[in-house]
Amino acid sequence: MRGLGIFSSGPSRPKPECDCALRGAGNIFLSCFLPRPLTLTLCPRARGEGIHNVPAMTAQQRLRSPLRFAWVLAIALAALTPLAAFGHGATPQKVIEAIEIDAPPARVWAVVGDFQDASWLPGVVRSEGEGGNTPETGKRRLFLANGAAIDERLVQYDESAMSLRYLMEHVDIKVLPVGNLSATLKVSPAGAGSLVEWKSRFYRAFPGGNPPEQFTDEIAVQAVTDLFRSGLANLKARVERR
Repeated sequence: MRGLGIFSSGPSRPKPECDCALRGAGNIFLSCFLPRPLTLTLCPRARGEGIHNVPAMTAQQRLRSPLRFAWVLAIALAALTPLAAFGHGATPQKVIEAIEIDAPPARVWAVVGDFQDASWLPGVVRSEGEGGNTPETGKRRLFLANGAAIDERLVQYDESAMSLRYLMEHVDIKVLPVGNLSATLKVSPAGAGSLVEWKSRFYRAFPGGNPPEQFTDEIAVQAVTDLFRSGLANLKARVERR
């Protein structure tokens, strides 16, 4: 761009393999990523006071300068240190629990297959819902003994396969420290009885890096594990009493 007096190809100087020392202040890393060597020439008006042309250096010359290399390395490490300290964000977690029940699958499904009735879950004092067992229409609110409530929505329902999947749309993170939980309940034959599998995928309640100790991945996984184990144990006791 000859008219602007900004970039020129530097015809009077042999082209180095990688002209990282572009003329002008603050252009340390740019030329490493350019397809061809360039030199930066500031026009008189843009140069201003206190800014001087810096002689171009070849890649070999730059590498021979220990002080320059150490300075660039220090800047790179300083830039990466905050990222390492910040940590990674929330990653998906999963919990899978199963239990065998001494009852035929149809009897077990009659309990867990009614999405509007979650009375088999420990800690649930009552539940309200609408939409029955119709996916995307079926919704329920679980009222817990501690006064909290959980809102869930049915997204898949297969009567013949005795399987359903739901999303937890709202929960107090003090009750269950998770977010975006989806879970599947499935009943299968197991010998003369049944096998109930409950699996889920979710994130911890704190989405950013370095979560508080009460919102770590480990705490979230343990909370869901405890919920599933107690729920399945209660389901087994309820069905086998019948």
